[in-house]
Parts: sequence; structure tokens; C-alpha cells
Amino acid sequence: MSKLVSIILPCYNAENYLYRYINSIFVQTYKNIEIIFVNDGSSDRTKQVIYDCINILKQVEIDSVYLEQKNSGLAASINIGLKEFKGDYLTWGDPDDFLSPSSIEERVLFLEQNLDYGFVRTDAILVYEDQLNIPVGKIKSSEKEWIFDDLILERKIFLTAGCYLCRSDIFREALPNLNIYDDARGQNWQLLLPIALISKCGYIKLSLNNIVIRNSSMSNSDNSLIDDLFRCDEHENILTNVINSLKAVSYTHLTLPTIRLVEISVVA
Repeated sequence: MSKLVSIILPCYNAENYLYRYINSIFVQTYKNIEIIFVNDGSSDRTKQVIYDCINILKQVEIDSVYLEQKNSGLAASINIGLKEFKGDYLTWGDPDDFLSPSSIEERVLFLEQNLDYGFVRTDAILVYEDQLNIPVGKIKSSEKEWIFDDLILERKIFLTAGCYLCRSDIFREALPNLNIYDDARGQNWQLLLPIALISKCGYIKLSLNNIVIRNSSMSNSDNSLIDDLFRCDEHENILTNVINSLKAVSYTHLTLPTIRLVEISVVA
């Protein structure tokens, strides 16, 4: 298994937890990895920490690329990384979280042994940031192979970055312009839906990713009805944009859905 795995890692004010993520890469049983750090205009010590991490990874001959932009958001960071990755396989991460030691190896091994799958997913463990060794939950998936429809509805299929690994050639076929819609949310939908339209997704019944629950994370910042409604509106816009951009190709196992707009009036 000598194929290169590219990991795109957007970083914004990540100095407090970036070392943890990089340590999980340092101890991976699979070493042929490149990490593309994208510093999204951080105002803390993220840049210095990234350079420290690059030196740490050099010890185990893991390559790194450092990219920087003014603060433009997660999607813009991923778009920069998509123009630079060179790997045979592609994944993207969240520096809040961390991988289990065999995470990359298990996913590469599956795709090497199952050539009819364009990508693969695993389960994940949930932990609190102050108790990383104590699992408080688990994210499990159904065993479906064609997951396009279920990704849209999040129906027993999750949208967690560190759980997926894609074949780069299939990914480039599915998203030839290597560009996603520039929005604050929904990047995993935009990256996964195009490949899910044209390819089967494998499933490894192992928890190979660790999702850290932080009170300050974006997903926990929506705490009112108004916030929830705006979030739904954002997701609708993202899904509409993604689906409209997909090629109109006919498949026997699915049909492209129509996004129905629903007006919600909010009285202040």
C-alpha cells in the first residue's frame, strides 16, 4: 500500500487543539500521507503551531503543504486545498477532532481490495473536549452502498469529514472544476454528493474517527429558533446549488430530487 493519501485541513484559530489532531496523524500506521494546511486568516498562533506541526511530521516522513488566505470561511479554504492536493486518495479533516491510529490504513486497504467502490466511510466516537478518553456516544451508519439520497436527508448516513476517504480519480470525475459553493456551512454535502451520485460507498464497521464536542464549535453556536431557521435556509440554498450543478445523468438506482422551497414566516 504505497499510494499517497491527501488530507486537506482547514484551520481557523486552531492553536488549542491542532497539536492533538497532528499527533493522531503522527501515529498513523499508514505513513504515505500529505497534509495540506490551509490557514484561514487565523488571529491566534495557528500559523506558528502549523509550522511546529510540519516539523513534527517530517520526523515520520509525512509531507506537508502550508497555504494561507485572509479569513474567507471553510468552503474557501477547502477550495484552495482542492487545487493543490496530489494524492491517489483524498480526505479532509477538522482540526477539532482526531483519528484513530489505523484510520487511514483501514480505509486505504478497503479501497485497494474493493475496486468497484469510489469511496468508503467508517463509524466515529463522540467525546467531550475535557474527557477525551471517555466515549459518550457513537455515530453509526446504515450499510447502504448507493447513499446519494440518504446523504441529502441525513437518513442513517452521516456527514462527518474524517470518516470518508475518496479515490482521487473518481472525485475529480465527480467534481471536475474542483470548486464548491462558498458558504459557511454544508461543505461535506458539497464534497460528498457529487461522488455519491456516480459511485458506490463502502462501509467499515469500525470507529476510526473521534469527534470532539466543544461548546464553542460552529454546530453548537446555533441556540435559538431564529438560528435554527437560518441554518435550515442555509442548508436549503447549499443543497439547491449542489444539485443544480450536478450533471443530468440517468441512473437506475436513483433520480435527482427536486428541492421544494418552503416559506417560513418568523414573527419577532
